[in-house]
Amino acid sequence: MESFLSVSGEDAPSLISLDEALAALQVHATELAKQRKSKQILHNLSGGGDSDTASVILDKLNGAKTGASFLPRLNLADFEKDDESNGHVAFVTAASNLRALSYGIAPADSMETRRVAGRIVPAM
Repeated sequence: MESFLSVSGEDAPSLISLDEALAALQVHATELAKQRKSKQILHNLSGGGDSDTASVILDKLNGAKTGASFLPRLNLADFEKDDESNGHVAFVTAASNLRALSYGIAPADSMETRRVAGRIVPAM
C-alpha cells in the first residue's frame, strides 16, 4: 500500500493513505473552483470591461447558432424489422438489452425484438 506524507500544519509530517490524499486533493480543488467562480461572478457583475454577463451569453448563443450549420440534414427513415442491412433491429435490440441489464431484466434476442416490434409498429 502506498503512503504519502501529510504536512498539514502539524509539527511532524505523518503518513496518510492514497485514498486520504486523493480526498484531500479533491477538497482543495473544489475550494479553488468555488473561489475562482465567485471572483468571475463579481467581475462580471461589476461591469467587467467588455465581458459582462449579457455579452458573454449572446456570444455563446451566436456561436451555437452558427456552429450547427455544418451538421448534415437528417432524413426520415421508416422502421423496417425485416431488413437486416439498415441495422434498425440491431439498434433496438442493443438499446433494449442495455436497459434490461440496468433494471435486472433478462435480455432479449433479435427474434424476440422483431416479434415485439411487429406488434407495436402497426398500432402506431
